Amino acid sequence: FIFSQSQQKLYEDIEQYQPELFREVKERQKEGRWECIGGMYIEPDCNLISGESFVRQILYGKRYFRSQFGTDAKTCWLPDVFGMSWSIPQILLKAGMKYVSSIKLTSWNDYNDFPYHTFWWQGVDGSRVLTHFPNTHFNRYLEPKVVKRHWTNYLQKRECGDSLMMYGMADGGSGPTREMINYAKRLKSFPGLPACRIDKVDSYFERISKKVKNLPVWNDELYLEGHRGTYTSAALLKRLNRRCECLYREAELFSSFASLMGLPYPRQELEQGWKKILLHQFHDTLPGSHPKPAFEWAVRDLEKAVDIGTKARAEALNYLGSKIQAPAQSIVVFNSLPWKRTDVVKMTIGRRKADFVIRDQKGREVAYQVLNENGKECEIAFIAQDVPSVGYRSFYIESGSPTPSASGSLRVSDSRLENQFFVLELDQIGNIKRLFDKRGSREILAAGEAGNVFQLFEDKPGQYSAWDIIPNYKDTEWKIDQLEELAVGKNGPVMISVRRTYSFLSSQIHQEIVLYSDLPRIDFLTLVNWREREKLLKVSFPVDILSKTATYDIPFGNITRPTHTSTSWDEAKFEVCGHKWADLSEGDYGVSILNDCKYGHDIRENVMRLTLLKAPTYPNPVGDKGEHIFTYSLYPHLGSWREAETPLRAYELNAPLLTVIIGPNQHGMLPQTASFVEIDKRNVFIEAIKKAEDSEDILIRFVEQYQSRGPVLCRFLQEVSYVRECNLMEEAGERVKMDGGRQQFSFYLKPYEIKSFLVRFKK
Repeated sequence: FIFSQSQQKLYEDIEQYQPELFREVKERQKEGRWECIGGMYIEPDCNLISGESFVRQILYGKRYFRSQFGTDAKTCWLPDVFGMSWSIPQILLKAGMKYVSSIKLTSWNDYNDFPYHTFWWQGVDGSRVLTHFPNTHFNRYLEPKVVKRHWTNYLQKRECGDSLMMYGMADGGSGPTREMINYAKRLKSFPGLPACRIDKVDSYFERISKKVKNLPVWNDELYLEGHRGTYTSAALLKRLNRRCECLYREAELFSSFASLMGLPYPRQELEQGWKKILLHQFHDTLPGSHPKPAFEWAVRDLEKAVDIGTKARAEALNYLGSKIQAPAQSIVVFNSLPWKRTDVVKMTIGRRKADFVIRDQKGREVAYQVLNENGKECEIAFIAQDVPSVGYRSFYIESGSPTPSASGSLRVSDSRLENQFFVLELDQIGNIKRLFDKRGSREILAAGEAGNVFQLFEDKPGQYSAWDIIPNYKDTEWKIDQLEELAVGKNGPVMISVRRTYSFLSSQIHQEIVLYSDLPRIDFLTLVNWREREKLLKVSFPVDILSKTATYDIPFGNITRPTHTSTSWDEAKFEVCGHKWADLSEGDYGVSILNDCKYGHDIRENVMRLTLLKAPTYPNPVGDKGEHIFTYSLYPHLGSWREAETPLRAYELNAPLLTVIIGPNQHGMLPQTASFVEIDKRNVFIEAIKKAEDSEDILIRFVEQYQSRGPVLCRFLQEVSYVRECNLMEEAGERVKMDGGRQQFSFYLKPYEIKSFLVRFKK
């Protein structure tokens, strides 16, 4: 028989701890009796992880299998995942993988039977991969009646004529029994049953790819009608994973540019951290469907990854700061995102009190606000205007008393907040009773409805407590209306806030509602002491918007889903996965909800809900009990989400401006303000800037986010020797022609297209 085993991490561990067994595995593989399948570091969840995490799963997995076994996996092997993001086909094709196999949708849907077993899966960008969903579970005993049922139920007999069937005790890796092997031999040619053969998965796909005709096309996400609770369970792991994904982007980016100026690139450290992140993206870890010891291990490991990434980022920023010209002590504000940006800066400065002035490079005083002081240092906030794309801007620090700042448009009381964009009024229990947009002269909330309302529902899905949310969970609700505090929090020239505290059942919610002087975003800084069992916590915004669809952020793209229940397919999506943002818009106005670590969404008709916490009892009996800190934001806007640049605002929430304080430096090689990389399109995001795996080139990965096409101009601060386009495995193609000198080049992007380039900078 042939034993198929996925997941690089398992091979790595065997290689390290059982070298003799690893040698035997390599021998079986050479004999053709062992298949290294899947091509990923582990079998990750395919809803919750970022697009760049998908790339790294494949990059590390395929490189390892190539180096150790000489194989190049062609099949994305994810039998047990809980649905798959719509962006996956393009990622697979650009990493040299052409096929997909999974199981859950053919056996676990709770509303609709998935209509195909063998089909083309078309991704958000139009890419297609040949996909096969066996109709028999992977953990299956091989015997004649199972084979007969499998073939009887196979839907693509006419178009394909071959179906893949797994056998063996696969959930745990025990493999087949001798009896199963004997059955397999007899079933090669057994009267009344389909002919069976033992084969490899890649071989199966290669064979059917040559003969399939007129296969159906599924042009959508692969949404599993079940396990919807995995978007929310294990909230701390989801927070750590999001933090790591954003942190490692910044650490790699700033380390890359620091390396061009002499700082050694922390390649080994970043790889060590990435592997911890990738490991705990396993499809029973990040979703929360694991026992308590696994949860505790994952938290410890991800906290180590945070430490590694934070150290690498800090060293790079400090090194870059030391190279910047500074006529006086300066605050250098760094922006990792690829657009010029005005945003709030929060930082700690080594002053006992507000006895200093901040000025911009034109000498104008910049208003700041003291948030906290302890006699040794101050935490301050100020608005940094026009910080360059993937770059920095310097602000000067002078001793002296700051000019008293007028409050401008900021007004706050314990029941009302106002800035130049919004008027926000609270009712007697702290919910938003009125939210008015001054720009569009428009009421945002539906008439007679309150917003930012916490809702607590009963959550008893049965055996799969951490996995599931049942459709009728809204039938039992506890009102959260015991208000313990409603008071003014911050009141200054940069931001204003109101604090509210609730007690309910065994838990408490502490929240600060924040408005800024120059930002059209409302932040809800939230801390929950969560002590519940079998409960589900959501926050609700009934908005005055009419739309039959809502749009959600997904890895390397976005997706539109119904807000209605016209069909059973629509009804099944009562809880869906979204990443950094979700939006509900009509013709000329919309509302986006941004977040820094949440994934469960529920938008029905005009009511937008974000799922905050779940309290499962199995397989972790203490569920998510403990303290949870997170931020979600409301971003009302004129026009569509594209016109309002919702994705940019969501990235800004997840990647705050960073600061370094430097002393006077007359001999710095870098100017006081600069952009390392600029692009001329707002719909294009730079997902990664890192050192290449096998050279001193810098890899830059671009992703189109608005379903638009056109040329993109990329300009660098430094001159380059060459630019070469590459695939996601960093295999380079031809050189790209430079435009107008040695500092810029152009390329073309189609809707949602991913393109990667290797750049060699001049010394």
